[in-house]
Amino acid sequence: MVILENMAGWQGLAGSFFKGLNLAEEPFTLTGFTSGLFLCQSNLQWAVMASNPCEFCGTHSFMVHKAREMMFGFRDEMEYVECASCGSLKIAAIPQDLQRYYPADKYYSYKFKVSLRVHISRLALRAALRLPDSIQAAVPHGSLAQIRWLSLKRGMKILDVGSGSGAFIRHLRAAGFDDAVGIDPYLEEDILDNSGVAVRKAELGAMCGEWDRIMFHHSLEHTPNQLETLSLARARLSPRGICIIRIPIVNWAWKEYGTDWVQLDPPRHLCVHTEKSFRLAAAKSGLRVTRVQYDSTRFQFVGSELYRKGVPLRTGLAELDRHFTKAQLEAFERRAEELNRDGLGDQAVFFLEPDVVVRARTSAS
Repeated sequence: MVILENMAGWQGLAGSFFKGLNLAEEPFTLTGFTSGLFLCQSNLQWAVMASNPCEFCGTHSFMVHKAREMMFGFRDEMEYVECASCGSLKIAAIPQDLQRYYPADKYYSYKFKVSLRVHISRLALRAALRLPDSIQAAVPHGSLAQIRWLSLKRGMKILDVGSGSGAFIRHLRAAGFDDAVGIDPYLEEDILDNSGVAVRKAELGAMCGEWDRIMFHHSLEHTPNQLETLSLARARLSPRGICIIRIPIVNWAWKEYGTDWVQLDPPRHLCVHTEKSFRLAAAKSGLRVTRVQYDSTRFQFVGSELYRKGVPLRTGLAELDRHFTKAQLEAFERRAEELNRDGLGDQAVFFLEPDVVVRARTSAS
């Protein structure tokens, strides 16, 4: 890191920086410096120039935003830096007590109970998978729709990274996907089912062998070193393997709600991408995006509107009728569908393959 020893001569450079961010007409003041960056303050917000570039696009220009933890209502304030070029958002400093923000008795990924309803759903899924494809398409079962959409087949080696308690993986295993396994480093211990270990307390780097599907369902954004994680996934894909990554996307909701956007989720979401920055990250890791589908829901409106009111997510969802009418919720659903169609939703699913495989297939055709 370069440490600035004085502020002399930086005023003109700061002006050029603000001009590049379309803030040149805004008054600004050079207010301080720290290791590897200098700080400027305009009438709009903070901005920084860093000696270390964005790991995805290489720019040195960032905007700084202050956001609060609002899922549980801790209201602790965190700083996020927004890349001026690729638009990615990264937490400026990971809290040393990050585990505190994942309470095992409250955080949704670690809560799963095999109730009678779940057991019946598993039996229905197993029966539905015996039906011809043409009939399966008409069966209203959430997990079946997921299996078909993700092109999962029995006999495939399937790895779900950051699976939490492994609700989806355990559904798959109960339906005959014997080689489906989940991993999550924050588990207290391995989770077993009748066939063995369903979910391991482990990091991706500890997993050996090749996998036909490696999935990240809203877990990559919790990872501190995403390029390393994507490279590890690439190295563990089978020759025809596919990596499936579902993540929040910096898009319309971020522009509309700013730091009240529910899927910024400080401090748990360490890095949140635009579609541009994610494609760059994939390419740097030897992966090629072959398909993208936006799948945002009314949650982007419900959660963000609650945060605007200063209401924690868990509190607001428990008393939804107090905050929104039925008509409002229906309007949120329609608007989410519109945003998805326009490629502006606040989350998406990316299908990725090794770049060498895609290039070979393209050359052969």
